[in-house]
Amino acid sequence: MRKHLRSVGKLALATFGYSIRRNPPWATKAGEYSIWPKAWGDYNKDDYEQLFGAEVVVGRQFYNIGAGSFRHPAWTNIDKSSDWYKGNNDLIAIDVDLLDAEPIAVEDGTAQVIFSSHVIEHLPNESVAHMFAEAYRMLKPGGVLRITCPDARVNYDAYARGDRIFFHYLYGTIQECFLHTFAAHLLRSDYPESMTPDEVDRVFATRSLEEAFDTITKKCSVDYQRTHPGAHMNWWHHEKLGWFLSQAGFRSILRSGFGQSICPVLRDTKFFDNTVPKFSLYLDAIK
Repeated sequence: MRKHLRSVGKLALATFGYSIRRNPPWATKAGEYSIWPKAWGDYNKDDYEQLFGAEVVVGRQFYNIGAGSFRHPAWTNIDKSSDWYKGNNDLIAIDVDLLDAEPIAVEDGTAQVIFSSHVIEHLPNESVAHMFAEAYRMLKPGGVLRITCPDARVNYDAYARGDRIFFHYLYGTIQECFLHTFAAHLLRSDYPESMTPDEVDRVFATRSLEEAFDTITKKCSVDYQRTHPGAHMNWWHHEKLGWFLSQAGFRSILRSGFGQSICPVLRDTKFFDNTVPKFSLYLDAIK
């Protein structure tokens, strides 16, 4: 009976454009269930048409790279179909393995906006460089690429001050919590490389911040990532990310914040910027 009532309730909410889902980690009542708008049906179409034109909106010339479960009627999802994320496979419009640095099947200079959220920490530097070069090629002149990912400096600061509660996933030690943000391979029981908490402390005590991150992420394997694509294997701060974007050709790179994109449609936080903001950095790059 209870299961039947839940089904009836969900159906009634769906009729009015709502759904019940668990609050994300960044929400005030994380983990609890709330009534949310069905995001993929709740967007301001008039804004899109005013900014870009109705034909562009119908053509879905807005691209989310590494889109996962993202849904939006004006956007096209780019991601890798896999068993790991098999629940998202029906949402992928362009199937690309970002680890293989494959070309993306979008014509040059046709994309209006590109967004990528919490993807590049799952890729080695070479794959990220290729992804940014492809994004630059795809974008029309004046088009915007927005990148958000874990902020290595913010996470390091929490680790350095011993703020274990900052990390919403809690391992046995703060060093393990910290490793999860940029070198999660080293936490897996089936992975040959590992580091003790003392070893993590020693690396960060004896090297510059960037050298310490590089020393540890070099232990992460692309081959392992292929079978565990959800693991983090790279680190980024504003300076490193800005350099990679400039190498791809972007003429203007702007530090941003949660919901603060220079592109108006990307300020809608029902769709964008809503993955663990307290951990995240945000950059807009203009072609």
